[in-house]
Formats: sequence, C-alpha cells, structure tokens
Amino acid sequence: MRGVRRAGPLAHFRGNYGVLSFQVARRTNEIGIRVALGANRRDIFALVLRRGMRILVAGLAVGVAGALAITRVKAHMLFGVSSSDLLTYAAVGLILLLAALAALYFPRAAPCASIQWSL
Repeated sequence: MRGVRRAGPLAHFRGNYGVLSFQVARRTNEIGIRVALGANRRDIFALVLRRGMRILVAGLAVGVAGALAITRVKAHMLFGVSSSDLLTYAAVGLILLLAALAALYFPRAAPCASIQWSL
C-alpha cells in the first residue's frame, strides 16, 4: 500500500513536468528567433514562466473545483483530516507550483537548442 501512496504523487509530478516541459520544447524555434532578435535571458524566462503559469493556474482551478465538488463522496475515505482542509489544498498547490517551476526552468529540450542547430 505504501508503494501506491508514493507512486501517485510521483506520477502526478512527472505528468505535470512532462506537459510543461513539452510546452517549452515545442516553442524552441520561437525562443531561438527571439534570442536572435535581441531578447535577453530574463525576457525569455519571463515569457516561458507566464505561459506555463497560465496552464498551472487553469489546472489548479479545475482540480480544486472538482475536489470541492466531491467532498461528500471522499469524506468517508479520509482519516484525521477533513475533506475540505485548506492546509492540504495549499500544500498540494505548493508542490504543483514547485513542479511547474522545475519544468519551466529545466525543460527536456534546451530553449537555446535552435540557435545551436543553426550555427
């Protein structure tokens, strides 16, 4: 049972990382063009962060709304915590934020790869 409890958050973290990292990798050519036209590293990171956070905020809003909608169903499955515990929701949101920042800061494909390919 412990393995299942550990595998769930890990799968969720990897899924979020994969989606956000894919979003950055998909825009490699655009980032390369922006850098070639003179955009600095901070501007590129702000652009990537802004677009990634939109995805995260939308996902969190849908997830929290869904979790609050099924509070009666999940109330009997929880022990030692209420079904609408704010601390739990805040902790999950923080973990997802950290996963998103990791995916946006360390994507699978380096955003500057398009510049290296063109040289």
